[in-house]
Amino acid sequence: MKKWLPLWFEFSNSQRMALLVLIALIVGTWGVYFMLPQWITRKPVKASAKYQALIAALDRGKFKSFRTTEIDTHSIRPFLFNPNTLDSSGFVKLGLRPKLIHTILNYRSKGGHFYRKEGFQKIYGLRPEEYDTLEPYIQIPEISYERNGGGFQTNGSPVELNTADTNALIKLNGIGSKLAQNIIQYRELLGGYVRLEQLKEVYGIREETFQKIKPFIHVNSKGVKKINLNVATLAELNAHPYLRGEVANAIAAYRKGHNYKIEKLDDLKEIPLINEELFRKIANYLTLQ
Repeated sequence: MKKWLPLWFEFSNSQRMALLVLIALIVGTWGVYFMLPQWITRKPVKASAKYQALIAALDRGKFKSFRTTEIDTHSIRPFLFNPNTLDSSGFVKLGLRPKLIHTILNYRSKGGHFYRKEGFQKIYGLRPEEYDTLEPYIQIPEISYERNGGGFQTNGSPVELNTADTNALIKLNGIGSKLAQNIIQYRELLGGYVRLEQLKEVYGIREETFQKIKPFIHVNSKGVKKINLNVATLAELNAHPYLRGEVANAIAAYRKGHNYKIEKLDDLKEIPLINEELFRKIANYLTLQ
């Protein structure tokens, strides 16, 4: 301390003032640091009545679930329907949830079929309350079945592939609404079926499904649509499943090289891309007049 006193008097007035201010700031900062927690007081938070009731229920052990609402079955708007043929918009009108509708349609697209009302009850996601509301309105026609060749088919004549609609096709064991639509869409692309085995080319038809339904289907190829090779455009050629791509381009080039006149179908065998197997497939859909 004695060493500092002479130095103090050696400072100028402005230096001594600056030093005093610095000391005051240091002391003040430390004072605020230690006193601030005591100056701040927390205001008590008043719990709402709803919150207090929730806490009270927990304390009494009566609060069993955070779910406070019952299943709402009032959204169901029932009407008479067949779950095997009703489309997505129909299920929406029934008031079913989108996820449940997707489950039903997915089940049908994979070959699923409802033979009795109770089968609809087993759909994953369908609540018992919903089924109880819908059950009086479910209408599934009574169908008798007979075993034949390892499969089942409704009594009556076999299904003709070129004239059958979706209602006729879904009666075949293993064919749901989605597969029935695929069969019809591919039929339109081909111009009609000429052989039963063409069903195996349909997206979604597996070998076991084909073998199961084969005894109960037949083909009448008289009405098959054919493409006139001498007048068809490249786009028309390219639209056919058996011709699209390189084959269509090759036929168009061959026709151009022969003055746009093909004399006989066998001439197509001169095209390198068309071997005997492919020729037999496409010949049923081609004509020269």
